[in-house]
Amino acid sequence: MKNKKRILVLPHIGTAYGHLIRTAEYIDANYKQNTEYDIYMAISDFAIDFAKNHIPNYIHIVKRNVRTTVNNEDGVLDIESFKKLFDEDAYIVSTIDPVLIISDPGIQAAILWYKFKIPWIGIVHGCYLPKPVMLDNHIILADLIEKTWSKIELSLDKLIQVGTQDKSLTWSIVQKTGQLVVPNFFLNEPLSACASYINNPIKKIGWVNIKNVELLITCGSSGEIAPSDTFINRLSNFYSQIVVAGTKKSGILNGIHYVGNNVNYESLVGENTTVITHAGHGTLKTLSKAKRIIMIPSDLDQLSNAIIAHLYNKWELIFDKNWFEVLDSPNPFYRQVIWENINIFENNNEPHFSGMILNNKEMPSC
Repeated sequence: MKNKKRILVLPHIGTAYGHLIRTAEYIDANYKQNTEYDIYMAISDFAIDFAKNHIPNYIHIVKRNVRTTVNNEDGVLDIESFKKLFDEDAYIVSTIDPVLIISDPGIQAAILWYKFKIPWIGIVHGCYLPKPVMLDNHIILADLIEKTWSKIELSLDKLIQVGTQDKSLTWSIVQKTGQLVVPNFFLNEPLSACASYINNPIKKIGWVNIKNVELLITCGSSGEIAPSDTFINRLSNFYSQIVVAGTKKSGILNGIHYVGNNVNYESLVGENTTVITHAGHGTLKTLSKAKRIIMIPSDLDQLSNAIIAHLYNKWELIFDKNWFEVLDSPNPFYRQVIWENINIFENNNEPHFSGMILNNKEMPSC
């Protein structure tokens, strides 16, 4: 029997599993019936058990030795960690000999194209796309968009130059060597010229379904940004049923239902559901039918997702920190939510949220 051609899948897995989940869903939607390829996915050892429950069983797992994250403990871009990751990427490519590389978010595949000239597909989200166009002349928001995408572009360009060892290259240059796809992005966002959009629902693999809830709080799969007890206690004045998803807790604690990382958010969200979310891309694309969505981004990529959703879907954007100070600092990737900075008060029998003041003006509410 003739050997099949090979596809290498490279989800970036630091402390969270969002990239792994997206690549698994994309592969299952596009290659499940295709017998032409053998598919290999490179996964760090700590994530293998999770992956076995959430990726198609026909995917071959390649165990990674390098575990990386975007930032170090101080929130500074972790260049040394990425150097090790890119070196291991090159070794894996040499071993697997793929005809196609599928990478989430795409930087790894673009760097490998530079080295091996292998065709690639990058699964991307907000911060890997061009900065959004303002629909009005809100000066504060325009300034925030400019600073956010400027910081992101500097970071992406630095990683490209580290991986290729070519200081003349940028993400805007190398992204043109492959195909960018955005899975199930926000409903009203204009189509970007640099990416294709997947509008059909992608099947969830290995997720538990739960009935619709009154209030859902999402924290991402890393479990690092769980809401404080004080914050939840204040919400208890408005909601009798609160579900927190994405933390390391599970079960019912003090009347709050913690459901961990294994629940399909779409099953939790109905027309009467309010959602308070960290604004991860994989989460935002599942929330469109919620009654109300309040976004509290904790990280730079989540901020970019939340800005796009705020612009084009009018979802509420609340800050627990002054993002201008963060973006001007050397540690913009520090993941922390200061829940005490978010005010909650009653407005027409509904909770109203307000957060940090930016440049002496509050962000527009929706």
